[in-house]
Amino acid sequence: MKRYVLVFMLYLTGYVSSGFLMEGLVVIFRQSGVGLEKVGLLYFTIIFWAFRGLWAPFVDKIVSKTGLYKSFIIKIQALMILTLIVVSFLDVNKHLVILILLAAIMGFLSATNDIGSGALIHKIFKTNELSLANSFKASGNLIGHILGSGVTLIIYDKFGLQISSMFLISLVLIAMLYMALFKEEKSTINLDKKLDFKSMFIFIKDEKIWISVMILGAFGICMSYGLLTPILVDSGWGLSDIGSVVHIYGTLFAIITSFLVSFIIKKLKLINALLLMMILMSIVILTMLLPIQTSKFIVILIVSLMIGFYVSNGVVLNTIMMSKANRVNPASQIAIQSSISMLFQFISFYLGMLIASFLGYKFVIVLSSGLCLVTFVYINLVKDKLGLI
Repeated sequence: MKRYVLVFMLYLTGYVSSGFLMEGLVVIFRQSGVGLEKVGLLYFTIIFWAFRGLWAPFVDKIVSKTGLYKSFIIKIQALMILTLIVVSFLDVNKHLVILILLAAIMGFLSATNDIGSGALIHKIFKTNELSLANSFKASGNLIGHILGSGVTLIIYDKFGLQISSMFLISLVLIAMLYMALFKEEKSTINLDKKLDFKSMFIFIKDEKIWISVMILGAFGICMSYGLLTPILVDSGWGLSDIGSVVHIYGTLFAIITSFLVSFIIKKLKLINALLLMMILMSIVILTMLLPIQTSKFIVILIVSLMIGFYVSNGVVLNTIMMSKANRVNPASQIAIQSSISMLFQFISFYLGMLIASFLGYKFVIVLSSGLCLVTFVYINLVKDKLGLI
């Protein structure tokens, strides 16, 4: 159980700090009258997550010197704490540019922490344990997001930036101490290896069919998922109501479904779980066509289903990504898959909004659902080449 708690803590801290500096600051900046053109710069810090595969080979190289991910992750967490300490001494109205730069640094550190954490999970869990580990990962992400962009904002509103930064530091410190007490066996595979980008690109070539499945699935799911909040706003829902529905009901249901899908993976195997998620997502997406103006229950239902199955699909994808990585370059192989997936999710979010601006929400919802069915058919056609059981 200690290993699963470690996973939860790693991903909670990875998301809590970046959640505040990349999302919470958006609210704080706007409240302070900062222009949208400057607020928008905060969203560029997310780009590190989409391209973290590019420096993942450096992580494999660094860790190969000691055979331990533990020391690498602790160093990254220490840098996160140092960044937050600097933030605590700043003033939003006086140090705008510095805060944006620190948010970018935190984005880089969080993405790098994710690289090391993913490789550590791959190392300390057996293949048949990865689905449950990824359920704890998803739960850590969700709780971290709530603490970072929700609770920390409340603390900021009452006590200011210094106290809210101290709250974040305390959470990272707890995870850091837990990591320090964790006993990791030293890896003896490929110690002191050379920096290797070539093997990462060979991996992409070998797994091109799996990568095409991820890309097609991203378009199917994310084009509609990104419309969830805009649809609620355009239907007259207030920001506080949206926040409570998304962060309370959506998160609770997502945590439940993330553990449920772990059970499904063990019963149905990975390939069947992936197929099931595509069918379920195609159905769930269509619930966004229901009339949300008339019933709060319908809104809670739609939000819970969309967030819950979006997160559950992520558990399936992450489990497959980790199962495909080898023991020699795990950080590189997991990170490059995750980077490609996230990059096309971002593209899909934007594409969904762009198409909706011309053809309306309903068109995108139906298109998105249809693409999930296309992905289902495509997976069936290529499943023998995916190497999944």
